[in-house]
Amino acid sequence: MATVLIVDDDVALTDLGARRMALHGYVVHTAHSCREAFERAKQLKPDIVLLDVMLGDGLGYEVCRAIRRDPELYRMAVVFQSALKDKHEIQHAVEQGGDAYLIKPYSEEALLSKLELMRKILAETDQRDPITGLWSFVRMRREVEHRLAREEDFALCYAWLENMAAPKAGRLSQELELMIKFLAVILRGVVKTNLFYETHLCYAGGLYFLALVPLDERKRFRDAVLTTFNGREELVGTQSHEAKDPLRRLSLQMTYTHTRHRTYTHVAAMLEDLRKLFEERHITEEREAMRANRKIGHDHWVDF
Repeated sequence: MATVLIVDDDVALTDLGARRMALHGYVVHTAHSCREAFERAKQLKPDIVLLDVMLGDGLGYEVCRAIRRDPELYRMAVVFQSALKDKHEIQHAVEQGGDAYLIKPYSEEALLSKLELMRKILAETDQRDPITGLWSFVRMRREVEHRLAREEDFALCYAWLENMAAPKAGRLSQELELMIKFLAVILRGVVKTNLFYETHLCYAGGLYFLALVPLDERKRFRDAVLTTFNGREELVGTQSHEAKDPLRRLSLQMTYTHTRHRTYTHVAAMLEDLRKLFEERHITEEREAMRANRKIGHDHWVDF
């Protein structure tokens, strides 16, 4: 069963919460200050930290940031608890590295629900994607979060397959699953062959992949992946006959963002930038297609 560290300067409330969780099989420890919280976390390495925002010697946010920076602790789940219920406060808690937020007073049912959610996140963090063998999206978020907390420079690359129908209801067809596996093989091969050290790959679901790359290697990584993918005819020969035609019609697109051109404070901002770059790419392609097909003469397109 999971181990939980409760951090709250209200001793009576902490003891009550500890008894509730112990009845449901959790191993529970307590702390009552920021300093004690981090020391106990280092000592116990709990799975989940239930962290009050307002503590006597500081803010729980400081503890969470310290956890996300620490190479031994950063993967643990953090649930903030507070009477503060403004949506901006909740968003701020997430940006500080929190995985969830409980508004005081909360019911035992709400508490247990959040703890169960944290256990699922922990399980996904430790598991690899079953289709590709690459990191899960949850693991990639945690690794990006860790590096941002440590103020390290790096790039986050985004790759997606085109000319394939998107999966319906999150389910991959046999053909699409084959394509996903094939691209995963290419990505792993590029990393190994070109000696991209400290590079981590993630299958983000659907048609999408992420790669965490050293900052100065971002362009070389992108070029190596695209070159290998575009020369994939040599690799197609190693695939089954059924795979050849789908592979030929595939197109791979890549973009990236990085920490040197912008100061990121949390992982959501990096992922949002990648989403915008992805959308801008499609808008640009649509405009170029329209311009290529525009009429000549009086009835013509006017580009503003």
